Amino acid sequence: MPPPPLLAQHCLSCQVAPSPRPSPARGEGVNAIPCPVILSEAKNLTRLPPPSVHDVAQVFTSMVKDPMSVDVKQAIQELIVPDLRDIKSEVKGLQIEIKRLDEKIDVQGTKLDDKISSLRNEIDAHNAKLDDKISSLRNEIDAHNAKLDDKISSLRNEMLSEFRRLDERVDLTVHVRERLMSLETRMAAYENRT
Repeated sequence: MPPPPLLAQHCLSCQVAPSPRPSPARGEGVNAIPCPVILSEAKNLTRLPPPSVHDVAQVFTSMVKDPMSVDVKQAIQELIVPDLRDIKSEVKGLQIEIKRLDEKIDVQGTKLDDKISSLRNEIDAHNAKLDDKISSLRNEIDAHNAKLDDKISSLRNEMLSEFRRLDERVDLTVHVRERLMSLETRMAAYENRT
């Protein structure tokens, strides 16, 4: 921010008569001359954003060069410094509020992490129960399959043994039939002889 014009020099050129009661708040002092330009410039300074330390130092340095500007310097200090203090206190208040909100966010984040961890543990427990049930069902199915395999194997063995018996009976029947045919042939031959 560029330093304001040398207000004291402007007042000297205005040739305004000194006030009987000097008011530092309006830019007046014992040696100062009240000037509408000083008052308007001082009011404009309060509307501007707060100056940096470097800008304030430049303004004060330029004012100290002129002995008439010492009271203006004091007036500016009386107008700006309280605002700067207010701004500083507001910034500190905001910093405290931000810190409080950060702590609250951290606490809420910790609570959410705990809830998420708890839900994850519950899901893992449910998954373990489901795995146990699935494993139990698988074992039961395997046991039923084994029983069915045993029954099928038993039926196969019974059918094979039955087929063997039938084969033996068929063989016996064929053998008996052949013998009967042989006997019939002999009987027929014997009857032909007689």
